[in-house]
Amino acid sequence: PDLALSSAFRLRFRQLWARIMARPISFTTVSACFIFMLCGYLLFTHPTDVEQDTTNVMMARETRPTVASVEQEPIIEWTTSEGAVPIVLISRPWSEAAILTTLQSLAGMSTNGDTVAVHMATDDVQAASSFIKQQLAAFSGLNLQVLVNPIRSWHTAVDQLKVVAKDDQPVCVLMAGQEVHADGFYAWIAQAALLLSQHSFAVGASLLPFQHETHGVPLPHSHAFLHSEGQAEHGFITTVSHWRSLAQSSPTAQTTLSNTLQGYAASHQLLTLYPPGTKACTLSIPQTDLHISPLTGSDDSCAIWINRVRKLRHDELHVMDAANRAWMPSSRNFCTAGRKARVVAEGLVCCDDTATRASCTTPTRAWRVILHAACNDPPGMMVHTLKHLDSQTLGSQQADLEVILAASADGTGTECDESAQTLERWRWPHGYFRVHIAQDRRLVANRETDNAATLLSSLWPEGEEPTEVARDIFVQAGLELSSLTMRWVTSAFAKYSQVAPLAGAVLLPTKQQTLVSGAHLTALISAIAGEDGFVVDVTLRRSFLAWCRKDVSISLLQDFGIDGRRGDSLGHAFRVLLAYYFKQNNKFTLQPSGLLLARRYTFDSVSLVLADASHRLELPVVPDAIDENGDSISLCMSDVCPSRSLCRDTLAGPMCSCASSDQSSCMQQLTGLPGTDRPVLLTDTMGLGRLLQHVSRDGKVTMMTASSGFVDFTLNLIISMKKVGVDNFLIVAEDFACYQRLNAKFPGRVVLPSLRMMMSGMTADSEAGDSVGFSYASKQYNELVARRPRYLLAVLEAGYDVLYTDTDTVWLENPYNHFLPGYDLQISSDKEDETFSPWHMLCTGFMYMRSTDVVKSFMTTWRRDLEAATGKAVNQYIFNNIFNKKGFAETMKVRPLPDLKFPSGALYFDSNWRNQQPERPAVVHNNFIVGPEVKRQRFRNRNLWFVEDPAYSHMIQRS
Repeated sequence: PDLALSSAFRLRFRQLWARIMARPISFTTVSACFIFMLCGYLLFTHPTDVEQDTTNVMMARETRPTVASVEQEPIIEWTTSEGAVPIVLISRPWSEAAILTTLQSLAGMSTNGDTVAVHMATDDVQAASSFIKQQLAAFSGLNLQVLVNPIRSWHTAVDQLKVVAKDDQPVCVLMAGQEVHADGFYAWIAQAALLLSQHSFAVGASLLPFQHETHGVPLPHSHAFLHSEGQAEHGFITTVSHWRSLAQSSPTAQTTLSNTLQGYAASHQLLTLYPPGTKACTLSIPQTDLHISPLTGSDDSCAIWINRVRKLRHDELHVMDAANRAWMPSSRNFCTAGRKARVVAEGLVCCDDTATRASCTTPTRAWRVILHAACNDPPGMMVHTLKHLDSQTLGSQQADLEVILAASADGTGTECDESAQTLERWRWPHGYFRVHIAQDRRLVANRETDNAATLLSSLWPEGEEPTEVARDIFVQAGLELSSLTMRWVTSAFAKYSQVAPLAGAVLLPTKQQTLVSGAHLTALISAIAGEDGFVVDVTLRRSFLAWCRKDVSISLLQDFGIDGRRGDSLGHAFRVLLAYYFKQNNKFTLQPSGLLLARRYTFDSVSLVLADASHRLELPVVPDAIDENGDSISLCMSDVCPSRSLCRDTLAGPMCSCASSDQSSCMQQLTGLPGTDRPVLLTDTMGLGRLLQHVSRDGKVTMMTASSGFVDFTLNLIISMKKVGVDNFLIVAEDFACYQRLNAKFPGRVVLPSLRMMMSGMTADSEAGDSVGFSYASKQYNELVARRPRYLLAVLEAGYDVLYTDTDTVWLENPYNHFLPGYDLQISSDKEDETFSPWHMLCTGFMYMRSTDVVKSFMTTWRRDLEAATGKAVNQYIFNNIFNKKGFAETMKVRPLPDLKFPSGALYFDSNWRNQQPERPAVVHNNFIVGPEVKRQRFRNRNLWFVEDPAYSHMIQRS
């Protein structure tokens, strides 16, 4: 009785009994059995535990389990062979069909001769015991056992796993009803157990591949990796110590295994191991489940998969964080000496040996590569660029990689599969690696409601904080970068970031650059932002997208020459807009000069030699700078402004201004030096304001632009204006030679657009400008008139109403007498004959604008679109397109001027039309004819060429 009262003795008895029963039959064994049967009689007939222990003895005799129950805390002694992973099969509620399905697939798996213990955990222990008794012979290859206590959830099943084994022994929990692959399942759990023992920050391994999607498109994973998210509902492998911790961290039976695992892993900074997902060969889920069965591979593909699994090395595993960024922390020394790299949910961190959260910090990385590739392009182009980046450009430097695969909106949805699978096998040792699939929304002719910023943001993914990643490098698939790229960008930014407002760098030389001989690579400060190969500060991402939301529309993209009907993609629009963003925000870019820094991988250009480490990098103290036309400009660091003025670099050159504390003496320096006529600049707000106050009449200004080739037309116009009593004119000279000629006759009424023109004109390199007159619609003409809305805006913003007139007009009456009140814009019409509607083509050569918000908004849009289309389209067509398609026809009050008083050249110089009119016009426009000489002759034929008549010479003398 004293022995029977000892629970410890009963426990020891069960353990010894199990060991004896497992030994071969011998005399010693029989003797031991007799003695233990006698002791067992005394022990198990103690009145306090008769009912419970009798049940346990019956189960022991029926199933021969190595199980004993002590005060509701069963102890399991595994009989699995060394190296094999025991399996706990959970069936709740009890389902014989589900158990049978799983056991049949387990019985056929290859275990390399190991014996595998399968412990069934269910809510019906008696039914499970009966099932094993009936099916024991069918599953002789498995050591089947039953956990003696009924379970109510996975949580109570795991709570029973208080095993007599080492804490680091792995255990696999599997849900009944699933089928396993005969070879792949055990190959995976055996290899997973080995990998887990080598990864201290892994909590366990999933039996299913990770379900990964990008923008709703599933991505395959062809390699095993660790992830911060834990998927465990259908099966999981972990160590005994982790199982015990999981059970203790799950306070309620309703908590799912995945949720418990997720919380436990997050609190301990642990990750889950996942098998390769391409044609996975692990287990199949019942058809009633919403998941898709991964058992889709053929026998051959599964054999390849298994072979790859068995060769997995722990130091080759990718690690993925919560943002699906893949890392290879073992391949690069991301951390300083004495610290180790770990990947947690937030990304890669460097930790001390204590591995506590407080000891971990995020390493600083200076670069992020953003690779744009179209899914319908050959993956080889993308791979070629990546290989070149890896081996040539980056070397041992750290850089993150984001790959944006553009899937066409009208595609089948599978065109990205080949590219995605190619990338999934890619190993990127320089930082994190992430794949995105962006729906490449094709642009259509009509306006859409889609926000451009929303569409474009997928092509510039959100990165780390600005303190972590300094610059993003945008490259197109097929682009090769020099091994000097990173050094060139770093050195040039460090040297010139304080010299001029730099937003980034371009990697391909622009058409304005001429390659020079010599083994050196230098940098230009350029107003030209090319459309291939950008380097941009990550801090600009937010402001760029905000600018897109505010200023960019689908119709504007078409005005840039981007048309979906032609097959242009959003990726092309992104590059065009990023370049235009630099321009709109007055930001320079660095441009390579000298040796070639980048090239496109094509058969034509592959022969071009890239700069490499053997070449020199030369960065002078005072760099060369060019404007958007490729012409040299000065920088403020060259001391181009007077001593008392402030200098600001702009894309057109430096702009001088005065500080409020020193207005008087500074303005004397800017407005004129002794004995000279120093020009007033259109960008000089104060100087322009004084000039407008002088020339305006009743808040109105007549404005014209002139170039050297049209000075005589300007003089002819001014004579006609003075004849009808109008003298409120302001002339914008497009070149310095034109300024000198006109300012000599009309001082205080001529301005220059920029300091660049003034500075070049005050040197020996004076610009010849338009000495003969550019022909209508020529490239030079289009570039000239593209600046017109900027000039008009300067006066409108000053609060003055503006009458703009081309210089090939002659005034026969005061046009101000024919304008009506209540209109924002009154404008002439380019009618070719009487059958045309006056709205057919509004003429930008003669228009009266009031200084209203809607007019200034229209001028801003016109300026922006003209600058984007410089040299490609005539300004007037863009003007009418904006008016008709961008809502201004509804918001701006516009009046076409009557043909009788403001005829086009096509009407007035047609004698039939002219002879039918009851009175003469107010303004004659000499258009619908090309070339300055033929215009002069046509004016002469109608006695309208006053500039050659000595009687009017006094009107154009200096006053």
